[in-house]
Amino acid sequence: MPDRFVAVSQRVANVLLEFGLPQDKVSVVHSAIDLKRLEAPPLSRGELGVPEGVPLLGSAGALVGHKDHANLIDAMPAVLRAFPNARLVIAGEGALRPAIEAQIARLGLGKAVTLLGHRTDAPRIIKAVDVYISSSWSEGLGTSVLEALASGVPTVATDAGGVGEMVIDGQTGLFAPQRNAPALADAIVRMLHDKDGAQRMAQAGRAFVRERFTVERMIAGNLRVYDELMQRV
Repeated sequence: MPDRFVAVSQRVANVLLEFGLPQDKVSVVHSAIDLKRLEAPPLSRGELGVPEGVPLLGSAGALVGHKDHANLIDAMPAVLRAFPNARLVIAGEGALRPAIEAQIARLGLGKAVTLLGHRTDAPRIIKAVDVYISSSWSEGLGTSVLEALASGVPTVATDAGGVGEMVIDGQTGLFAPQRNAPALADAIVRMLHDKDGAQRMAQAGRAFVRERFTVERMIAGNLRVYDELMQRV
């Protein structure tokens, strides 16, 4: 057995402990993001194929099961009842694209939801939206959520992996339970309704992430683990 396991979030560490690993063999070092990636300007609505002035929601992630885009799509009819002109763009590609396209068609959301496919400019997309949404039921940490928070974008996320260590409900963003489309829709609508509150949370989230999830802190955390291991030699 390795002498130490490094987990990217406390949630991941808890899973390792539940599987029987000793406490002294598990350390938490949060993953970080490169803030330079976020310096690019946001895309325009025109570049995203979205009219000016409409509420714009966004999500980024591979179209795979644990990202649970189906939950987000299921939430959209309720969002549209409150904001009929809202639009959702999803950046990402994957095996579930045909199933998601069929779901969009079945719910009559063809004009409201756009699948952007694989993109190399996800940070620019994230910065362009009014609300960023993560609907996953499983994550390690949640890099796209980190990017949204660090960019000062109002964020709604489900309780998955280490997301709860970044999105503090009502403080740095809004939290929703996993696989619960009505609750996710409620959180999105709340964020769109309360623009002042959304901006307060977005600014708090930006400061929180840029203080605690930096590359420098990640490097320091890894070096601390290495130093502890070297002291045992």
